[in-house]
Amino acid sequence: MKRQEFKLNNDKISVSTEVKDSSFKAEVDGEKISGSWLNFGEGSAIAKIDDKTFRLAAVKHKDKFWVSVNGRIYIFDSAHDDDEYNQGAASENSVTAPMPGKVIKVLVSEGEAVEESQPVIVVEAMKMEHTLRAPVTGTVKSLHCEDGEQVEPGVALIEFEAAE
Repeated sequence: MKRQEFKLNNDKISVSTEVKDSSFKAEVDGEKISGSWLNFGEGSAIAKIDDKTFRLAAVKHKDKFWVSVNGRIYIFDSAHDDDEYNQGAASENSVTAPMPGKVIKVLVSEGEAVEESQPVIVVEAMKMEHTLRAPVTGTVKSLHCEDGEQVEPGVALIEFEAAE
C-alpha cells in the first residue's frame, strides 16, 4: 500500500491506499476501508463503501489537495514541510507522474541506454496523454510501474543512472 501523510485543520492524517481496477483498500489513521469505485477521469469518481455511494472529485494545486465528497470541500496540505519528502522518491534521476493518472505505455526497459529528453513513458491524466522524458543521459536503473497501472503524482515511475 502507498502511504502518505496530510494535514487537515492542522491535524495530521496518515493515509495508505491500494487501487486495483475497480476496487480499492485504504487505511485512514488506522481505520480500514474497502470498496469499489468507478473512475470518470479528470479527478472525478464514484466510490461505494458498504451500502453508501460517494461522489468524489479531487485536484492538486501547488502543495494543496482539494477534495470534494458529495459536494463538501476538504483542503489537505502535505504533512511534511521539507521539500525532499514532498518530492517522494523523485530526484533529478527519476521520472514522476505529474498528476494522478494511468500508465498507457512504458517505452523503455531496465538496463536500456537513454538520451536526455528521450520519451520514456506515456501517462494519461485528465483525459490527455502526457509523454514523460528522460531527465539525463544514462541507463534505465529500475522501472516502478507497468502498462495500465494507476499512478500518483510525485512517485518515481522510472529511475535512471546518469552516464559519467
